[in-house]
Amino acid sequence: KVDKESKQKKGKGDYESLFIKPSDITGRQEKTVYLRGEYYERIMKILPLYRNSKLSVFSYVDAVMEHHFEVYEQEIREIYNSKNKGPY
Repeated sequence: KVDKESKQKKGKGDYESLFIKPSDITGRQEKTVYLRGEYYERIMKILPLYRNSKLSVFSYVDAVMEHHFEVYEQEIREIYNSKNKGPY
């Protein structure tokens, strides 16, 4: 398993492989989420550079969240377990 630091610090090519991934799932099939306008605008400036119709704000945000949960899985699990103790 790759450690957290090596996942966090990656080069340009790694950034693209992590976050610029087409998705067959459309945002309309999933839950609605709101973004800050400035973040939406930034994403909308990045995606057209790749000229791929399967790239979308949804696919970008989905990839970012996937990476976040991979990097912080253990910490999230520990926090969840510490705050979710049973009654016995």
